[in-house]
Amino acid sequence: MSDIFISYAREDRDKAKLLADGLVNQGWSVWWDRRIVPGKLFDRVIEEEISSSKCVIVLWSKSSVTSDWVRSEAEEGRNRGILIPVIIEDTRIPMAYRNMQAADLIGWDGNYRDQNYREFVQAVETHVPHGAALTSSRTDAQSTPDNSEKSKTPTQGLFENFQKYKSLSFQHTTAVFFGLLLSWLIVAMYVNTNIKQGNRSLPEELILATLFLLWIVVTINGLIRIIRRRVIRR
Repeated sequence: MSDIFISYAREDRDKAKLLADGLVNQGWSVWWDRRIVPGKLFDRVIEEEISSSKCVIVLWSKSSVTSDWVRSEAEEGRNRGILIPVIIEDTRIPMAYRNMQAADLIGWDGNYRDQNYREFVQAVETHVPHGAALTSSRTDAQSTPDNSEKSKTPTQGLFENFQKYKSLSFQHTTAVFFGLLLSWLIVAMYVNTNIKQGNRSLPEELILATLFLLWIVVTINGLIRIIRRRVIRR
């Protein structure tokens, strides 16, 4: 079941889709497509969807104001206190809904930064806070079993691990190389400075530099091996 139910006339389908896409992109689930699965009763599906929704949006246009279906759906939303009327065409809305403040989206082209659209979204949030919408989406996603991992064959799993290992081996080699190069530059500067100052002889400096470089290589190698094992395990 969806968070939001959009009521509209058939002639306004493109406008309804544009609005539904915007709401979905902001984290809500929306029921708006009137294409009913074969074997289902149209009025029963509509009743189930509108009864379970937390917000009913009616799009008022020249076509919808004369639609009995749209009027009935708007009345259901108003009776439950969850109706948000939206004007998409310059028309006179039914008398029963004129005392309700309607969102003005006449000429709206899908710009999410439009001030009128942003005010409309704020109105939707009063009925379906974003936190509740995201929780609902996560619950739906968790209720749908993901069999992709179970369906993998041992060969596929081995191939994926090999790809990870291959990628990490290249990264491993690159990291060691640049780490060694950087360390060599640092050591070269250090040795050159000490020799000029006469603190140590060249053989002593070379021994210390070699030990330092070995320590750097071993450290980098160990860290990357740990990271690689953790990534492959995933």
